[in-house]
Amino acid sequence: MEDMETSQETAELNETPQESGSFFSGLSDEYRENPALQSFKDADNNAIAKAFIDTKSLVGREKVPLPKEGDADDQTRFWTAIGKPAESNLYSDPDVKPVDGLDINMDVLKGMAHKANLTDSQFKAMAGDYIEELNNLAKQRSDEINAKNAKFETELRGQLGERFEEYKNLSVKLMDNYAKDSEQREWLEQALNHPFGLRFLGDIGTKFSEHSLGENYGSSLHETPADAQAKINKLRNDLNSDYYNDDISIRQPAIDEVERLTKIVMGMK
Repeated sequence: MEDMETSQETAELNETPQESGSFFSGLSDEYRENPALQSFKDADNNAIAKAFIDTKSLVGREKVPLPKEGDADDQTRFWTAIGKPAESNLYSDPDVKPVDGLDINMDVLKGMAHKANLTDSQFKAMAGDYIEELNNLAKQRSDEINAKNAKFETELRGQLGERFEEYKNLSVKLMDNYAKDSEQREWLEQALNHPFGLRFLGDIGTKFSEHSLGENYGSSLHETPADAQAKINKLRNDLNSDYYNDDISIRQPAIDEVERLTKIVMGMK
């Protein structure tokens, strides 16, 4: 009798835990033997509760299945679901803007991002970092050029003395007299106000003073109102001049020249 009771107790110990208060004690055989619960046989109630809470927290969240290999439509579905725009032009522009003078083709960047399957937020972060790096490089380059130009200007002032300002005034006269439009004047300002440009003007000025380029070249830089009026009269009084040509491509330069000369006559810049 005692041997039978001992065997029965031993068998009960080898079965799934059903002690009072354990997770398995109140389960039916159907649930107790379910494979999904076998990992909980040796777990305490706290671990089981945590697993339930973690699983519950996932309920309602959107889940995106991984795409099937080689399935183009499924690949598109996946990338769209995680945030890739349908077209490259739908990417949002980054918050960082290029500095003045720095030209960045955003369409090309967006096309590359779309090809790489970047999401909108990934593109904004990548493009922002890229533009910021280019901005830093541009500023560094600008600072180096400005420092070099300042050094050269200091040296040039030391060499030319008072003539340095004369050359600067000459550059203004050249722009006033010969710049055809605002775009050309802007270019001339950058070139002639640069120390290299001033040195170039100085060298030309020396040649003019020596008449090595001829009388007409030297005098054209310092036209007086009387000289300008004489040229106007010559153009207007000669009916065969370009000023009266029927071809506008030929006549327009003559008209522009009269306007320039008129400004000299009137003392205008």
